[in-house]
Formats: sequence, C-alpha cells, structure tokens
Amino acid sequence: MKKRGIFLLLAVFLVCITFTATGHAAGSFTESGSTKIADYGYAVKCHTVPNGDGSTTVMYSVWNGTQLSLYVDRFSASGSRLSHRSVPLPGKSWGGTVYHGPDGCYYVATGNGSDIAFYISKYSADWRQMGVASIGKKDVYTSLAFEAGNSDMTLVGNTLIVHTSRQMMSGHQANATFYIDKNTMRPITVETGFNYVSHSLTQFVRSDGNQVMMVDLGDGSPRDVLFQTYTLRTDAVYNKDAQNYRRFSLIDIKGGNGNSHTGVTVDGFELGSSNHVVVGTSIPHDTFASDSAFSAYQGGNNIYVSLIDKNLQGSTFKWLTSYSDTQVRNLECIRINGDRFLLLYGTEDVSGNQKTCYMMIDSRGNVQRTGSIARTFFCSSEPSLNGDVLTWCHYVESKLGHFLIMNRWNIATGEFSVRNLDTGIKSNISKLDSKKKHTITSKKVTSLLMTVYSDVLKDGPAITPAVWTSSNPKVLEILDEEKMLNDSVLRYGEPAQIVSTRVKARKSGKVTVTCQIGDKTRKIKVKVKVKASKKNKAAKKPAKTAITRLSPKGKKAMKVTWKKKKGVTGYQICYASNKNFRKSKKITIKKSATTARVIKGLKRKKTYYVKIRTYKKGKKNGKQTKVYSKWSAKKKVRLK
Repeated sequence: MKKRGIFLLLAVFLVCITFTATGHAAGSFTESGSTKIADYGYAVKCHTVPNGDGSTTVMYSVWNGTQLSLYVDRFSASGSRLSHRSVPLPGKSWGGTVYHGPDGCYYVATGNGSDIAFYISKYSADWRQMGVASIGKKDVYTSLAFEAGNSDMTLVGNTLIVHTSRQMMSGHQANATFYIDKNTMRPITVETGFNYVSHSLTQFVRSDGNQVMMVDLGDGSPRDVLFQTYTLRTDAVYNKDAQNYRRFSLIDIKGGNGNSHTGVTVDGFELGSSNHVVVGTSIPHDTFASDSAFSAYQGGNNIYVSLIDKNLQGSTFKWLTSYSDTQVRNLECIRINGDRFLLLYGTEDVSGNQKTCYMMIDSRGNVQRTGSIARTFFCSSEPSLNGDVLTWCHYVESKLGHFLIMNRWNIATGEFSVRNLDTGIKSNISKLDSKKKHTITSKKVTSLLMTVYSDVLKDGPAITPAVWTSSNPKVLEILDEEKMLNDSVLRYGEPAQIVSTRVKARKSGKVTVTCQIGDKTRKIKVKVKVKASKKNKAAKKPAKTAITRLSPKGKKAMKVTWKKKKGVTGYQICYASNKNFRKSKKITIKKSATTARVIKGLKRKKTYYVKIRTYKKGKKNGKQTKVYSKWSAKKKVRLK
C-alpha cells in the first residue's frame, strides 16, 4: 500500500505561469507492476496540478545517488516538457508532502539523513529556502522516517503540524507528530505520546481554526481507523483537559493486534460542509462474527465513507459500492469543494478484467455520479480535476531509470490518453529492439513485442512502464497503452527483458506503432490485412398507406378503411381520444390483403383520432425485426 501527502494551493514561479489547485492528503496506491494491495504504505511519488493554459505541472522527487531533489516540471497535453525546475532537498527520501500554506510558503517533508530523522523545509513562492527544521533520530527515537506510512501537514496560526510515520529504534512502527514554529522553523514539541498509534499505516491531519483533527489506520494499538481531535493552544504544549482531546473509532477492524494485515485502506480525509469525509476501501468487517471469520475471508473489497459530524462527537459508516469478488485498488480522493468529492480508483474482477472508475459524492455520503472505462489504473500520484478532465501520473524509479507516465481522462466525452513524459533524465536502457515490420491478418487479439536491453539487467529484471501508441486506432487499436515489463530475463542469459502489448485489428490499412520507455523510442510498421465484416443491410421502409374512410359503426364502434399496399406484411392502426395520441392503443393487422377493420369497445359521444402505417418483416444488423412506414395523416370521427 502506498501513501501520499498533502498538496493544497500551489502557485509556481515558472516562466510566469501561475496555477492554483486544491490538494488532498494521503492515500494508497498499488506497487508498480502489481495488482495487489499491500499492508504497508509508502510516501507518494508525485503530484499533478492543472494549469489554466491546458498544461499540467507535475512535482516528483529524484534521488541521483548523492542528492535528493524536487522536480517541478510543466508538460503540455501532448506530453512535451515546457519548463523545468530542480529544487535541492535535504535528506535521502521524500515524505510525499508539498504543502502550500495560507502564508504563501511551501513546506516539504524529507528525511533519513545520517543523524537526522526528519527535515521540514520552508520555501518562498519562488522556491528560495527560508529555513529547515531538523529532528534528530535520537530526539524522536527513530531509525527510519516515513516507514510504512506517509506524511501530512496543516498550519494553525504560527504552528506547523506534521503528522507522519516512522520505524522506531526498537524496530517497531508507529506514528509521530511534530509542532514547528513556522517563523523560526524550530521544533516546539515532538509528540509521540497522547496520540500514539502503533502500526499506523496511514496518517492524515486537518485543521479548522485551532481545532486539529487526525486520522490513522491502526493495526496494533488500537486496531481500527482512529479519529482524534483537540484544540491547539497557542503555546502548542499538550494538556489533555485544556485541549479538549477526544478520540473514537471509525472502523472496528477484526483480527489480532499487530499482525500487519487489516484488509482496510484509508485513502482520503477532507473537511466537508455537512460532515467531514473519510474514504477508503475495506473487506466486510461489519459481517465478521469473529477474528477467525476475518482470517478465513478470501473475497473482494468495497469503498466506504465515514461521515464525521461537524461537532466531532461521532461518525456514520456507509458503503459506497457493492462489488462481489472484485478487487478495488488505488483509491484517490479529490476535494472539489465542501460538498463535492471525486473518488478515482481501479477495479479487477475474478476474470482479470480491469477498469478505471470514478465516483462523485457529497458531504452526506450520497453518490451523485459514476463512470468507468476499460483501462488498467496505474497511479502513484495525487490526481487533479480540471473541468471534466482527470489527470494523474505513474512515476516509477527502478535500476533502469526514472519513468513518468501521464494519464488524462475526460469523464464527459470518454476521451482517454496516455503520455510518456520527458523527465530529462537519461535512462540505463541501451536500446529497444523489435521486428521493424509486422503483418496482422486476423481480427483476433494479438500481441506486439519489444525487447529492452540494458547491462543492469544482468543482475535480474526491473519493473518499468512502457507506453504504446497507434498512428491510426481505427485500423489497429492498442488495448494496453501502458504496460509493465515482464518479470523475466530473456533466455541464454542476455541482459534484456520483453515488454508486450495487446492489439486488435479493426480494418485493413497501414499504421505505425510506437513504443516509448523513458528516453528511448522504437517504431514498428504494421500492415493490417483483414476481411471487412459482412453486415446485413436493414430492410427499406415500406410504402405509406392512407385512410380512405373513417365512420361510426353503431354507438360504441368505428370502422377504418385504408388503401391496400403491395410488398408489405401488414398494417398497424393507432387510435386515441386526443389529437396528440396520448394513452393511445394500437391494433396490428397481420394480412396485407385486409383493407378494413371495425374497432369496438369505444365510448359514446366521444371523438376519436386515427392513423395507420404499414410494416414488413426484415433483418436489421442480422436480427429479425419489423420495419414500419411513416404514419398516415390522422383522421377523426365522433361517435353517436
């Protein structure tokens, strides 16, 4: 399970482009190349922010072996890099947080120096470093920062609150909270006591005025999704009575404490207008009668929402989906406003069919809108929403290099694109190789192969994404635009791996298929030779007929007479007591030779309107159906 940090309002000084976004904290995403949710979390890989000119700014960390940097790159919709900025960071690992506070400054969480566990760096709007808060490993009894979790931040007055995870020197994992004076960037308090959660696998922190709210996914003590809140004093020193501290469980998780398996993720915590919203995925703990029932469960999971009431006294749990034997993964939460939240996630059923899905909910947990597309959901970033366009990234660091993929999905039109982004970082791939020409003669799904060569593969395979595109999807459709390298090295000990994609021929023609992996590109010329599908033409509409006479037949019947038509199967009469034919009745005449019909069971002294059309039986798209002519002009009659 991967976690991600918070990204609130962002404005970057890059080629005079200013952009603003509402950010969201933490969440889980799947390990690259895997479809399983793990039980531990890792810091987010990158953030995406839409710009007003249609471009997207992506922020991601890069460790080159000696220096950690935050890359702030702006990309066009086609994937071209328009601008680049590298911000040096202290430490060796990023905690996934870039927080833009209401003071206009940026705060970045990093860690794992030689003697320092955590660094909280402050930057001005133009990314000039203004100070660094350093928290020693001995001060916080920590051997590894951000272990099995993430980091999150909020600002209350002059106090910056950082809520995160760590591995303690004893080897145990837990949360930790720091209070930092944002003016001096000196730590005020390092708190590992009153809000302590053992095996905290996700950490969120939010504030409303001076009211602080935290959410942890606990596996040890306690074993539940825990909500904690208190009022922050101006001196930021904890006092249980003065700060009105209270806590309550959002989900009671079955199973033994500390067994590192919960079946639960917490993927979003946002403040709402009616309720505060916590979202995640879970197996059905509410149906387990015992811990052993939890251990025996082997089914899928679903999305839940926990609605925390505004007076912070309790919560309401609701299931948002009801999948059966389906794995929901990589849930992401985007706060649009106080009463509108978008959830983005992937699903995989027992047959291996995968989809990318979204769901819009309000702050009362009501589902407003849903949608899906048949695409595998690779995501390791904070996604963003600009109008109807969702954007997210898949950032992979492996021994082959740094690889950044951008996905864009217009949920209104269904348009979907995958772009290989140019990071400017040279990969360790020596070349891509494949057949230069390929011929496809069947409409069955087939595969195209690409061989990736690199000396670093002598020591074993690497997980790396490849992006495939077709110059004409109407001729040859790419079914896997993004595909991971197979976990196998080529035979004979060659330092190479194979990546493939599924393709489907649609019609004859010539296309160019392009495979991109980082800074390497290879093109394949494909000739498609397939037979055109035979389609049954729809039968032509038969000729119209006309009513020649309409007369009363006694007090409760009328007689309809019409013109006989050749080449038809029969006729259909439509009648009603109003000229708009509301609540009309229809009578089908099955013989083409019939030219009159008496309609009985009518009401006295009523006016009836009548029209008629012909029909004939035929085939449409290969199926037997009736084909009707246009209706005749209507006529009316009044009964006695």
